[in-house]
Amino acid sequence: MAQAKKKDEADSGPGTSLVSWKEELKKQAAMAVAVEKNSGGLAYISTKAGQFTLDGNSTEDGLLEMVVLDHVLENHFYIGPYDPDERQSPVCFAFGTDESEMRPHESSSQPQNEDCATCPMNKYGTADKGAGKACKNVRRLGVLMAEDASSSAAVADARVAFLKVPVTSAKQWTGHVRKLASSYELPPLGVVTEAKLKAHKKNQWEMTFRVLEHIEDGSVIESLLLRKSGIQEELRAPYSPPEEAEEEKPRGKVGGKAVAKTAAKPAAKPAVKGRR
Repeated sequence: MAQAKKKDEADSGPGTSLVSWKEELKKQAAMAVAVEKNSGGLAYISTKAGQFTLDGNSTEDGLLEMVVLDHVLENHFYIGPYDPDERQSPVCFAFGTDESEMRPHESSSQPQNEDCATCPMNKYGTADKGAGKACKNVRRLGVLMAEDASSSAAVADARVAFLKVPVTSAKQWTGHVRKLASSYELPPLGVVTEAKLKAHKKNQWEMTFRVLEHIEDGSVIESLLLRKSGIQEELRAPYSPPEEAEEEKPRGKVGGKAVAKTAAKPAAKPAVKGRR
């Protein structure tokens, strides 16, 4: 006859632990579905005229409060002068996290070189004007509005927007990232960041960054990390070929100092259409 289990052995069985894991898995499943639900289109924030603008609406005072989920390096090269009234796509572009390893994206219509590091267009002095590069080295950020990071549920339901940091402000973004790491041991998604567009003598305007507050809620951080993992493909979305580039049709609104959830018209594959 089998001996009865001791009380402490019975209490330490899988029951309680299994329930906890089931609840956690249920929560993760809901968050994963939210990621897919909000990945149907790309929403890009314009910075023309020194204002953060989406769908014709602008934030107040050139300020944007956001949480940056992730960012990548972007190199892009256009043929011909910039025309603000005409949608254009770069003929060569690349994405990456290590400059030394970046190469033209397979969707580039006219790759300029086998890699970016040795590309003639990625050298100073090749720009049409000034001493800069013909190929522009910018940053592409995947962001949530600060108001959408108020709770884990809000994070899961929010739409990600994308923001480009121009080459003339790349140093400001780099400094912001380094300060977060050295002073607080945090990545950008650990804080609410304020981006500001202000007038600049040489570059018309520049984008600066500062920390508004730290995100202390562990459940919010968990949700942010999940959203970060879900935007990697969109963060590296290729441009449409120049002959196929057409104006985006974003929907949504911008209110106060935060851009509301919006999206461009969904495509079969994520694609960035035209200069911003």
